[in-house]
Amino acid sequence: NGLGAVRSLPPAREEVVEYDPPKHYAYVAISGLPLKEYRVDVTLVERGPQTQVRFECTFVPKWSFAGPVFKAVLGQMMRTFARRIAQHAERCEPGCPARLPNVL
Repeated sequence: NGLGAVRSLPPAREEVVEYDPPKHYAYVAISGLPLKEYRVDVTLVERGPQTQVRFECTFVPKWSFAGPVFKAVLGQMMRTFARRIAQHAERCEPGCPARLPNVL
């Protein structure tokens, strides 16, 4: 899970292109999606005792007519991912990176 790491999230394969723990990382799709371009930036921002999780997704569909559909689907996916990250951080076990000192 660092710069250049590739993971499979069927049907897509993604590569980490920016990695600045614990505040930011970004990845792009390298195969498996019907998109010309796809990039997600995940940013964690300390807000007092809480942390804001921000997912920003940019994409270019292969077919222009499909843009609104992809926007709706990807938007829902990003909201789900952000909610799951927050839920995990609230409940993870001791030793989990989300619980380490000085980590957002």
